[in-house]
Amino acid sequence: MARRLFDAFVVVVPEWRSTEGKWAPKLDACLPSTIRGSLPKKIESFCFPDIDRFNSKNQATMTMSSSEEFTFVLTEEDGSRRFGFCRRSLRTEKAKHARFDVHPRLPETLCFLSSYPYFSIFSALLKTIQIRRWLT
Repeated sequence: MARRLFDAFVVVVPEWRSTEGKWAPKLDACLPSTIRGSLPKKIESFCFPDIDRFNSKNQATMTMSSSEEFTFVLTEEDGSRRFGFCRRSLRTEKAKHARFDVHPRLPETLCFLSSYPYFSIFSALLKTIQIRRWLT
């Protein structure tokens, strides 16, 4: 039986939690949606390992000038590995007067979860998805 190239694709964004008075990572989207309940626990934290940087007093630490890529590895109880391939960039939000929009934008992390360590393939896919999201 053939295995899929990836188990899931998720989008994680920082969310302001007023009750806690801090930023926390939030799962914004998951494909396929049927796998959402079986995602690894705290997957959001792996996609935003530096969320504490957002909670610092210096708001300048929230800004980004370019995209960044990173990976992580989750080891299951049976020793199998699941790789997380991530690309973080500023969110694109279509506004009526987008060219005049000077509001700070928060980053989002696009992430593939896969059993395969195909770094270059997932890097290319993430770049393509990021460009497509900018264009739509």
